Parts: sequence; structure tokens; C-alpha cells
Amino acid sequence: MDATRPADTWHLSTRTPTEWGFPSGQIPANSPKGSADVPMPLPDYGVATGMRGDVRAGRPVAVTLSGTTQEWLTDSVKADAATLSPSA
Repeated sequence: MDATRPADTWHLSTRTPTEWGFPSGQIPANSPKGSADVPMPLPDYGVATGMRGDVRAGRPVAVTLSGTTQEWLTDSVKADAATLSPSA
């Protein structure tokens, strides 16, 4: 997923690419119409910024990682690993 913001308003961080993967299994034979809900993890992350979305250069920045599952599913999905690969 790529998120973009207009450069005339946001002079930094105008594009954020996000990638995630997950394993899935086979659809049970007794599923209606041969389909099933896939309990897919929905990742989220956050960075504390100023009002313009800026962070001060040369200092450590905390990044929070979290995740949820689709609201309508009865079972939750838990991630067993996460990797953060920041780039300049």
C-alpha cells in the first residue's frame, strides 16, 4: 500500500510505502459458494511528529507497531514476527 500527501502542504514524508505478507490456507470444502473470510492481520504504525509532520533530524525517533483483525471476525489473528526497514 502506498500513501501519498500533497507536497505543497507536506514538505517531508510525502510518500509512505507499506508492505506486509501473511500465509493463508485452503478454503474448506463445505464453504458456501467456495469462499471464506480470510483472517488477515491489519498492520499499523505511528511516528510522533510536529504539527507539520516533521521530526527533528539527528535524534532517535520512536516508531510504534500494532495490528488488528477485521471487526466482523470472531477470532483474532496474532503476528509472530515483525520487521521494520526504514529508508531515507
